[in-house]
Amino acid sequence: MSASFSSSSWSLSSLSPFCVPVVLAEEEGWCVVMVDADLEEPQDLDLLEMALCAAARTGKRVMVDLSMVDFFSSGVLDALLGAGRRGQDPLWLAGPLSPSTLRRLELTATTGLFHLTASLREALAPDTGQSAPNTP
Repeated sequence: MSASFSSSSWSLSSLSPFCVPVVLAEEEGWCVVMVDADLEEPQDLDLLEMALCAAARTGKRVMVDLSMVDFFSSGVLDALLGAGRRGQDPLWLAGPLSPSTLRRLELTATTGLFHLTASLREALAPDTGQSAPNTP
């Protein structure tokens, strides 16, 4: 990961026998869900949903770092859409987003439901605030 976090972080993968790293980190007004692999198995999606629920409970804006995800399944999209419906603010998706991710968002006409940003570093820049979405 190119961004560093000064606050504590913990891994949901330590709660599970599965080897899918999904990490939560908090950084000044943000709770970041970092996904470091493609999520294809049901238990992988469960970890993502757990992380999104935990992030929402922090009361901070939620950023999902998808820069390490190549295959963006419909299950991942469903989890992100569900989290967006439960939260007050749209989720932020940090890239660079893979062609598969961008294509699925475009084909499902869901791009406008998320704030897209080119990178986690860009999203966490002090001037990001609650501005309009950026497109990678």
